Amino acid sequence: MRKRLLMTLVATFGVAGAAWTGEASAQSVEKPRVVEVKMVDKSPTSFAFEPANVTVRPGDVLRFRQIGAMPHNVEFREPPEGAELDSIRVGPFLVTKGQVYELTIDERFVVGQYPFVCTPHEQMGMTGLLEVKPETRK
Repeated sequence: MRKRLLMTLVATFGVAGAAWTGEASAQSVEKPRVVEVKMVDKSPTSFAFEPANVTVRPGDVLRFRQIGAMPHNVEFREPPEGAELDSIRVGPFLVTKGQVYELTIDERFVVGQYPFVCTPHEQMGMTGLLEVKPETRK
């Protein structure tokens, strides 16, 4: 009888322990995020990405949102060796408030730093830096 009770307890707590461990692991796994960068007109002659410096990981979505009145775009300058941004190196012009341009950080992006600019407003301060960190999700 004792042996049977002990086996039942071990089986019950063993399963519960495994479920609890799995739940804790699932909660600690980092999920893909949406990282938003606003394209703003600070004055008639000053423009900015806010925030100007962003960090992402593979699987994240990088969203550029037009907030200003002037047309803005994103151009990646000098991406790290191994990056394959051919078709997305220069993004479209966003001309309407609220319009977005999204990029999924996928195999085209290698770990490293990606300076970016708004092509027509680079000389007016519209520059930024994207940093792609290594994968940490399970």
